[in-house]
Amino acid sequence: MLARTKRKPGPSKKQKPRTFTSQETDTIIAALRLWQRSPAYPEIEIAQEHGDELDDAAIDDLIEKINQWNS
Repeated sequence: MLARTKRKPGPSKKQKPRTFTSQETDTIIAALRLWQRSPAYPEIEIAQEHGDELDDAAIDDLIEKINQWNS
């Protein structure tokens, strides 16, 4: 039989938030801004298994968070 390794008790290591390259950040923000204009493109649909799609104000808040993460 194999001996089991005991794990140290306590919290796991906290992961550092992911940062994006400048190019990735620009692409994400451009896609979000395009999505804000989606009523002009009714054929575009978004998955909603995690709740309703974000409204314009929530997208603006998300873009602010993305910019803060990468500054």
